[in-house]
Amino acid sequence: MTETLMASSISVPTSADFPVEHHKSQQWHLAREVPVAFIYNAHPHAVMMATPQDLEDFAIGFSLSEEVVTERGAIEDIYIEQDEEAFRVFLSIDETKTGPGYQQKRTIAGRTSCGLCGVAELEAAIRVSPNKHAQVTAPAPEVLVKSLQSFHRAQHIHKINYSVHGAAFCTMDGELLHLREDVGRHNALDKLLGALTVRSPTPEGYVVMSSRCSFELVKKAVTFGLSGLVTLSAPTSLALEIAQKNNLFLACQDGPERLTFF
Repeated sequence: MTETLMASSISVPTSADFPVEHHKSQQWHLAREVPVAFIYNAHPHAVMMATPQDLEDFAIGFSLSEEVVTERGAIEDIYIEQDEEAFRVFLSIDETKTGPGYQQKRTIAGRTSCGLCGVAELEAAIRVSPNKHAQVTAPAPEVLVKSLQSFHRAQHIHKINYSVHGAAFCTMDGELLHLREDVGRHNALDKLLGALTVRSPTPEGYVVMSSRCSFELVKKAVTFGLSGLVTLSAPTSLALEIAQKNNLFLACQDGPERLTFF
């Protein structure tokens, strides 16, 4: 059965209860993972496996970070259709404001663990737009530690199922403004970037994430114009190379109150 929903009215479960054996029988709240299709001007573009919440943010962030459109204003309308355990997100966009990602459709579903699934061409896989900001001075380590502590406290879904990633935006003084969660780290970042578009202009700041620092995350951060990325593990060499070329500072947590800058 198909149901059409306004983007702002989406309210669906993000977890499902299952019995487990752990010393004694109990219920475990597992994160939901469902197909989410993005359809631009009636043309199917990509299917991502994601947690079914904040789908309007997800659609906006994906459209910008993958350069389907060049600005938020190019997205004229969004509506969401639920069909059993799948969602279709229909976006009406101004085709005079599309970017290189609009022509780069995905040929298979995007897995939650991989932000590149379905990208057909190698050139598109590593395409990074020029940096959108000048070099910035990274916050002091104690500021980043403060934002990491706030981030861990704010991960509400993770506290229930221990299986979703989080992405949070912090100002340069460490104040946490927005947080989004999803079973896929790339999805969590896209949802966060979509949420940030409600602020115009976006304040200068950095993102904290509960994942490794892969180059796809750096690519999305650079495309959106962020100042930095703080993750729970070190970046890959390609991630660091892209970050250095585009004035994005990288740091990772290597202890309860320790950070390493790259």
